[in-house]
Amino acid sequence: MSKKIHRFFSCHPPFDELKAAALKRLESETILKEYSKTETVFTAGEPADYLFTLVKGRVDLQYTSTLGHVVSSCIVYPGEFFCCLPFLDEGSYPSTAVCASRCVILKTPVRTMRGIAGEVPLFLNAMTRLCAAKLRRIDGRNMQVFEPAEKRVARMLVELEQRLGSEIEITRSEVAQLCAMAPETAIRIVSSLQKRGIIGGHRGVIRILNLGLLKRMSS
Repeated sequence: MSKKIHRFFSCHPPFDELKAAALKRLESETILKEYSKTETVFTAGEPADYLFTLVKGRVDLQYTSTLGHVVSSCIVYPGEFFCCLPFLDEGSYPSTAVCASRCVILKTPVRTMRGIAGEVPLFLNAMTRLCAAKLRRIDGRNMQVFEPAEKRVARMLVELEQRLGSEIEITRSEVAQLCAMAPETAIRIVSSLQKRGIIGGHRGVIRILNLGLLKRMSS
């Protein structure tokens, strides 16, 4: 198990900024855990004891709107560190992390990550830049709610295809959550894209058939 953790940290930013001693400490205090699809990694408001890095799978960061709808604010892809706010402010988890597929995740205590960051300026700078980039990505996703619904779905599918490939494990309910729209709207748009031959697939899976057209629709 420790070899898997070492291989991952040694070749993924920002952990590749660490020298041997700091990397060894990080590895010794990190846990590798497997999660099933739909399993919750952490819940909004809980004390943030751990920070997480996704090795395999897909995680959606979610919150519940004032109308009671579940909305995904960010998609986490393999190789990405997630839930960066507790690293910056030592506060609680701001959202709920749900596994959108079977996942392998590294859990590192917040105190360990912050301790190493305090000792290694290059690592601290890399972590700060990474957190800022993720917050910008979330802000950009929030701004998309003002765009036409079909454009939002097309953009989301293009993003998923670029990170996960042409066959995407996703339900129409998840499409609605990721695009901040009513389930009925997501169902209607996905059905329309299927009828036009732009996407295919079956229950719980969307297959991208015409990526070029999706890209044009998303721009």
